[in-house]
Amino acid sequence: MPENLITYGNTSHNEIYYCDRDSATAAGRYLTCVEWNFITKYLCRPPIGKRCILDVGGGSGRFAMPLYAMGMDVIVEEVNSLPLRLLHKNNPAIPAILQDPQLKAFPFNDRIADYMLCIEVPDLTESDWFFPEARRILKKGGLLIFTTHNRCSYKGFYKKILLNEDGKSDDWYKIHYKSNYSQVKDRLVEAGFKLIEALGFHWIPVSRASNNRFIPLFTIIEKSLRLGSMVTISPWIIMAIRKA
Repeated sequence: MPENLITYGNTSHNEIYYCDRDSATAAGRYLTCVEWNFITKYLCRPPIGKRCILDVGGGSGRFAMPLYAMGMDVIVEEVNSLPLRLLHKNNPAIPAILQDPQLKAFPFNDRIADYMLCIEVPDLTESDWFFPEARRILKKGGLLIFTTHNRCSYKGFYKKILLNEDGKSDDWYKIHYKSNYSQVKDRLVEAGFKLIEALGFHWIPVSRASNNRFIPLFTIIEKSLRLGSMVTISPWIIMAIRKA
């Protein structure tokens, strides 16, 4: 076990970390590009110094490693031991916390972080305790950047109505496209956050694991039509919110 790896409770384990696999696809690279550009728009404003960033559900360090290379203090939290071992292999200097997925609180002190990231972790962002916990952990004026699925989108209609994922026994299906944009906004405001910016993305009609040759064309169309501004009906949304 890495020296800077703190373990909390039981953990899950997968032989293959699917997020890294899917991030290497054409669709995965497109999503990472959109998310990274949005993140750095806020986190990389000068002066870039020793800012504390908590990357919850941060996996193997897809965003933590480049942010750490910029001189920021990054801590990665995960419920899966495999990506944290990969993170330690690639950059053992980045602290990581392996947490029990059954816990409904983060093992961090109050007002410890300047920023928090929660990218593509719907089981967290759809939970009732996530936004209040994020507010507790962030410093005054701290910023949370996260992604969410939008039920009121064509992909939400396909998955929830046509595929009837709400009716499946697996909880993993139920958390996808569970809420719409308005419901997410209500929850973050209730928890004491102010919306700074929301950007729609992932309009392309393929999955995250796709290497469809038309993905570059789809992304051009998405940008040309400025679909990112249509957040109320966008399949995915990335949001920046500030602790009020």
